[in-house]
Amino acid sequence: GNCSNISGVDSAYLIGGTTAANLSTLSTYTNNGWTNITSDPDAASLNTWFIFNGTDDFLTSGKTRPMLMMETASSISNLHQLQLMGASLSGNYTYASDMDLASITTNAADVWGGSTGNGFVAIGTQSLGPAFTGSFTGISHQEPNPLSWLPPITVYPTINNLTISSTSNLGTGLFGMIGAGANINHVILNNVVLGSASGTADYIGALVGYATGATISNITVTNATITGGGSNVGALAGAISDSTVSNVGATGSVTADGTNGISIGGLIGDLVSFNGTASLTNAYSQANVTTTGTGFISGVGGLIGLADSQNGYQTVINKTYASGTVSS
Repeated sequence: GNCSNISGVDSAYLIGGTTAANLSTLSTYTNNGWTNITSDPDAASLNTWFIFNGTDDFLTSGKTRPMLMMETASSISNLHQLQLMGASLSGNYTYASDMDLASITTNAADVWGGSTGNGFVAIGTQSLGPAFTGSFTGISHQEPNPLSWLPPITVYPTINNLTISSTSNLGTGLFGMIGAGANINHVILNNVVLGSASGTADYIGALVGYATGATISNITVTNATITGGGSNVGALAGAISDSTVSNVGATGSVTADGTNGISIGGLIGDLVSFNGTASLTNAYSQANVTTTGTGFISGVGGLIGLADSQNGYQTVINKTYASGTVSS
């Protein structure tokens, strides 16, 4: 390329005189002779570069610069590996140590572009493309009990500071969409900031925007700030259908701006059975729920915004409570 005055990773990435703002665009690379780069999970192999391009069918929003698929791993220990789960959506993954995602929005040299980007790209999407259908499991370890005469304490790892700034995409969270057969368990999410009231984003939750046909268990969301401009917004999940959910809880705040706002809940926006039983057991929300604006509002609750059963199936809710405020 015709680069000069190179300093830092941003400049080193420059190709053919392009600007740093174009480094998250697939055509920047393909137009400059890159043949081993893709934004299609089905075409990704270990010797290719993968880019979340933000305009493909399987992604409605969110971009990164290229990452080498060789970075992928089934045991997740760093942020690139976590993000690349979105390029291999049927894999089985574990994580055993705390992860801090704060640098995603502060480090301009990393693949997310720092403050100029939209943050982490949700794994899977509720758009036209595929959902995550694999598994993601937190692995515990033992720590000494402060009361030395008692057994050690079992501790699960925490994912801290997940931030996604979104104004229009469908499916925002650590996972955008979780599909049939997926199993998510023992995940702790702390200090989550998602969404934008200025847009029309639907299906927003710290863990997942939309889950269907999945098993979700032992999930804790703390200090969440979830803001939606559309429908199906919750601290844990925007919407869940035909799934088994147990031992989950959330604290923080959930806000929807009231522009055609439907299904706004402190834990789950919408819990529904379409093609199988949907169940929620041993669950709580301490999140405060607020709706603002003058638009149409339907289904607002401290625990669940809307619970519904269709096609003869059941939606079962057992051993749950909500203690946050609900206001408009």
